[in-house]
Amino acid sequence: MLSPIIATVIGTMITLVIAGGPPDLVVDDYGQIPFTVEQDRGRDQRAALLGLVAEVHFIGTAASGERAVEVRLDGDEPPGLRLELV
Repeated sequence: MLSPIIATVIGTMITLVIAGGPPDLVVDDYGQIPFTVEQDRGRDQRAALLGLVAEVHFIGTAASGERAVEVRLDGDEPPGLRLELV
């Protein structure tokens, strides 16, 4: 009478052992998160002070194999402007 319940408990324990522990986290270094967020805010504030506005359009699809980026920039372009796509 208790054998189905006992079998279920044993099966669950075996499944948990086979599955192992929790998956690895994507972010390895939690200390870098606040620095990155603050760095992004600083960039946004600097762009606002310069009156920069940018539009980025991605052209093409992964299926076509062709990808391009079109960028339109309004405002006074600083001498060392760099665009990074990650």
